[in-house]
Amino acid sequence: MVDLLRMREPYQRASKGNWEAFEEYFTKLTDPEDRYRNLVFPMTIAKDTALHLAVHSGRKRPLEKLLGYVGNPMDVKNVNQSTILHEAAVNRNIEALKLLIKKYGDEPLLIKNKFGETPLFTAAAFGSTEVVKYLASQPNQMTEDGRQLKDIHRIRDDGRRISILYVAIRGQHFETALELLKLDESLAGLKNKMGMTGLQLLAGMPSAFRSRYHMDLWKLFFYTYLPAGGVHIETAENDNQFHSRDLESGQSNNCRCCFSLSLCKGQIRTEKRKHKFAFKLAKKLIQTDTTWLSTEDQPCELEGPKEQTIAEEHEDTWEDHDHSGAVANRSTSSSSFAMGASAQVPSPLLLAAAAGIMEIVKEMIRFCPQAVAHVNNKNQNILHIATMYRQKEVFQVVDWVKVPMHSRLAQEVDNDGYTILHHVADMKHYSGGTCPGPAYQLQEEIQWFKVSLLPSCFR
Repeated sequence: MVDLLRMREPYQRASKGNWEAFEEYFTKLTDPEDRYRNLVFPMTIAKDTALHLAVHSGRKRPLEKLLGYVGNPMDVKNVNQSTILHEAAVNRNIEALKLLIKKYGDEPLLIKNKFGETPLFTAAAFGSTEVVKYLASQPNQMTEDGRQLKDIHRIRDDGRRISILYVAIRGQHFETALELLKLDESLAGLKNKMGMTGLQLLAGMPSAFRSRYHMDLWKLFFYTYLPAGGVHIETAENDNQFHSRDLESGQSNNCRCCFSLSLCKGQIRTEKRKHKFAFKLAKKLIQTDTTWLSTEDQPCELEGPKEQTIAEEHEDTWEDHDHSGAVANRSTSSSSFAMGASAQVPSPLLLAAAAGIMEIVKEMIRFCPQAVAHVNNKNQNILHIATMYRQKEVFQVVDWVKVPMHSRLAQEVDNDGYTILHHVADMKHYSGGTCPGPAYQLQEEIQWFKVSLLPSCFR
């Protein structure tokens, strides 16, 4: 068992951000062998060494000084087999990355951790957009024609065939995902082991889009008028310091109120920024999507809403793999739609229709209007899905765009012999509606019967 208490003193210095004292602890050791042993000795449960912790400073020091005391620092890895390059990528420490690449070349950028991730892949998973741009610009990271990332960066080597774009989207790092598409447009077509593309994953994330973001009036006011620019939200520690100063000055209530308002505005701005880039990403991915051309392998037996995304329902989650010994926040959608264990992935159009993501539905119909006729292997079209999941806005959009085959869509019968009116009567996917109380909920359901587009012969 590793004696972590042996390294308690330097660890405490690092955790307090006292990097000069952290560096001094090792430079004061006179015996070179003893200094080396201390530098590569695990300091955390995740077996992070002093070299791993040094990149948390956000700059070159103290890493630059400590590198002179070890031979090949790329041989020093933590419990996840992550090198200090992986750690620097996670912590957005570009100064440290520049130092390491200048000193040891670009070859270590191809080293994988135990999850099959290169530092570039890890940077994308943590939403480190600037790090992704910098690492991709280094020699030998792209193919010879400069149009694609090397295969070693594109797909994680763990048997699931999860792409670098997929992990960025799953973490809701949409700016990073857009940057990846600038570097390598072919990433949009990559599928994981389940046959799922990035657009299909995005179409199952209602919380990433404005149309599914519910607000009261005053939040709507701020959302409408706040710019979706850079965001800075105070930490809990700063919050406590702010509160202490207020108590000392006797201005707690007013100042706390102002601070809470400022914090709330920051959170709303963050959400607005997320929605903006999610839609921008969706538009980019829709331009290369061809799933609506096929009906053979697109079941849409959805069972939701649930907390997990479709992919997470079928594979072990990888968010709990802690690459750095620190908290890794790879958040996923708060609401999505899962499928049966034997089912395959529905098309983005039908996924978005079921989830009520109007941005994707409208953009797909605008960019490829023929997609509105797409059906799954149960012969269910977008009107069937909208009715099944009580997505009135989807229903109304298809009606509003005056699709030439609109009447035919309304008349189609699925493989179970159901028209859209049958799906109105089917309560399998009913989630409670928006009206409180059973009587009002029933009243809301009855409205669906009144909206029927079916000719009388189908009623």
